[in-house]
Amino acid sequence: MDMFNFKVLAHVVSCSLILLAAQADAASFDCAKARSKVEKAICKDAELGKLDEQLSVAYKTALASHPLPKYVRARQKDWLVNNQYCDSKELVACLRKAYVERLEQLIVPKDIQVFANTKDFDYSAGDAVVEIVPLAGSVRFSVWGGFRMLRHGPAAEEANAKGKQLWFGCEFEGKLKGSGAQNAVGPNNTQVNFQIKGNKLIFEKGIDEKICVSTGLLPDDFTKF
Repeated sequence: MDMFNFKVLAHVVSCSLILLAAQADAASFDCAKARSKVEKAICKDAELGKLDEQLSVAYKTALASHPLPKYVRARQKDWLVNNQYCDSKELVACLRKAYVERLEQLIVPKDIQVFANTKDFDYSAGDAVVEIVPLAGSVRFSVWGGFRMLRHGPAAEEANAKGKQLWFGCEFEGKLKGSGAQNAVGPNNTQVNFQIKGNKLIFEKGIDEKICVSTGLLPDDFTKF
């Protein structure tokens, strides 16, 4: 092999090693330490790796700019846990969808409206948060929280026997039906009606039955933060 070809080969090898190193680090964590099926899927898929990096930045930005960082942290933790339930056969597609949805949830524009029953958000105390977020061409209306642990009854006893906790809560992701509207439409055409009076948000009666799982309950009082 002449000197010219040797230099070309060395350059190709060098570039290949750089490319492989970049692919290995294409995530917000060290892929060498990937353990769960979700982490391994992220490290194997370039698009997922890029989404993971984007979400890491968006999450840190939301923590710094959202009026209720404890809520952001609790919802992120719940989102990470739920990703483990993606069907292994459709894991990559499921994760891509989850990442895209979570990235939208982490948008915190200056004109966001945030209502909650307390500023000191506590996942297990049944606290809840409402977000009204103007986006390009639409307004997102989000309700999340109301999580409580069921302590009594057959279901609770079965969960306790397995060393698990049984949680119920409320969750809704919809769009306002127009600028300034006080009703939102979500999955399966579920409609949520509310009123904003001063710094208070008041839901229609029976809202718990519409968006809460089992015995989950929303707080009665939401104040703007």
